[in-house]
Amino acid sequence: MSPEPFPQPPPSPATPGPKQGKAFVSIVGQILRGFGWAVFGCWVLFMVLQILSAFLPRHASETARKAQAKSDCAQICTAINAYHTEYGHYPLGAQGESAGDGHPDILFGGASGNSNTAVFDILRNIDSTGKTPAGQPNKDNPRAIVFFDGKTASDPSAPRAGFVPEGAKKGTVGAYMDPWGYEYGIIMDAGNKNQITNLPYADFQGPANGPHVPVAVFSLGKDGVVGSKSTNYRYRLGDTFSDDIISWQ
Repeated sequence: MSPEPFPQPPPSPATPGPKQGKAFVSIVGQILRGFGWAVFGCWVLFMVLQILSAFLPRHASETARKAQAKSDCAQICTAINAYHTEYGHYPLGAQGESAGDGHPDILFGGASGNSNTAVFDILRNIDSTGKTPAGQPNKDNPRAIVFFDGKTASDPSAPRAGFVPEGAKKGTVGAYMDPWGYEYGIIMDAGNKNQITNLPYADFQGPANGPHVPVAVFSLGKDGVVGSKSTNYRYRLGDTFSDDIISWQ
């Protein structure tokens, strides 16, 4: 009977050879490279979100300003037409004393050098001091009817989106400003032709192009000029529109 063989020790783990070592390094490298690209991708995404978060509020704010200006233009037209229904003429103030058949349209505000304050004083029943006199109506609003009641601009140093308050550093007290801080332009038919023919826009001038409305209101938009350079200071040139807001389209 042959003797039992001595037990053999378990085989020791094989030491990785050169090929195995290179494969291991390659795998680790791929993992690290993949991780690095993931980090880089996250960083790019973060930067894109940062840019969008800075841009979108400004874009949304500009859209809101345009919407407000469009609404204001419509409300001003409504107030002026209501005044006309009540009194049979437009709130032209002293400039309306010579109004009548054939008289040219009269423009207030809108960079005309003729503030829209006079119009709104009448519509708000405000006297020349900028205050509502107790029991004393504006002479051009003898029934003391308030046709327009907008808010006062909140920032006296740069009044916008409301009436210019007393002590303001910019603008005429009582003028009604658009969301960009410019006076709304108001032009009224003073010649009884039911058409505005001398708007400051070249593409809306004359009997052939003037809108068939008795009152037109506009905002100069962000750039504060009639039309824009890209439209040769028209409201529209071909397919290019200015940033102005108008009531008649």
